[in-house]
Amino acid sequence: SNRNSSPGEPLTLPKIYLTGHSLGGCLAQILALDLASNCEINIHQPISEGTIVEGLGVPACTSKDSFSVHSMEEEASRIWFGESLAQSRNTPTKLMRLRPALAVYTYGQPRVGNLAFKTVYKSRVPHTFRVITEGDAIT
Repeated sequence: SNRNSSPGEPLTLPKIYLTGHSLGGCLAQILALDLASNCEINIHQPISEGTIVEGLGVPACTSKDSFSVHSMEEEASRIWFGESLAQSRNTPTKLMRLRPALAVYTYGQPRVGNLAFKTVYKSRVPHTFRVITEGDAIT
C-alpha cells in the first residue's frame, strides 16, 4: 500500500507476477497455486473508519465476529511508546483477510499435474499464460 495515502483512500494490493522457463516455469506454476491457496494478508481495519478495500487483491473472507482489542499489543505499545500512541490502538477493529492477485507467465514449460491439479489450478489462478513452441519434444 502507499504510505502517503490518507486513511479514507481505498487499499490497493500489488499484483504478484511469477515467471519461469522450462523447469522454472513448472516451479512458478506450483508456487502460484501454493500462494493462491495458503497466502493471506490480515488487516485490522478500524470499524469507525469505513474504508472500502478494493483494487487488485481478491477478498478471501471477512469475519463478522472478528472484533478485537489487541491487549498484549496494547500493553507493549504503552510500555515502549507511551500512552498517546497506545490510546490510538484501543479502537475496535474488523479483521479482513485478503489474498494477493497473481499472474503467471511461463516459457517452454512442460505440463504440470493431472486433471485434478488442472481443475484446482484454473479456479484459483486464472491469469496464467503458457508460451510454448509447436513441435517441441519437452512441452
